[in-house]
Amino acid sequence: MNLDLRFPKLNEALVERLIPLAEELDDLASSGADCAHKIDQFNALAGTAFRDPNAFHYSGACSSRAFVRDALATTLVTEYSGLTDQDLLHLIGAIQQGDCADEASFWVQVLELNLPGAPISDLLFYPNEVVGLSCGALSADASPLDILRAARSPAPAEPIPQRESPDPAR
Repeated sequence: MNLDLRFPKLNEALVERLIPLAEELDDLASSGADCAHKIDQFNALAGTAFRDPNAFHYSGACSSRAFVRDALATTLVTEYSGLTDQDLLHLIGAIQQGDCADEASFWVQVLELNLPGAPISDLLFYPNEVVGLSCGALSADASPLDILRAARSPAPAEPIPQRESPDPAR
């Protein structure tokens, strides 16, 4: 697969239809009102599986359009499974450079699909703060190759808890 970093094509009519519903859900989630029926309606239209009303409390973080586009794109992440190392390096580099900033959460999910169990967001955005890597600490300006190696490195084994020595006086 030769990775094309274009955001997946979405049904723009569906985006427009979901925006008012997302805005209503944001208001309901902010007020603490019951919005289960509206969440079910959103899920049915979008093909998503939201359950937590707080997922719709996005205002201040992004626009309603960006929220809806991200929600719809999430349903397409699996189309990007099985990426080659070259594709992964290209994607990591593009995210680091901000080349796909508006869709970063989608591309991070693609990396999570291809590198399961790795702390992808932390490795990308805070590489020097990730602890416990078996490959050692990363620098703040870690290269895409450094990040890919860290994501693939096995987690260090948990230390064996120390048992108290038996009391010889007993």
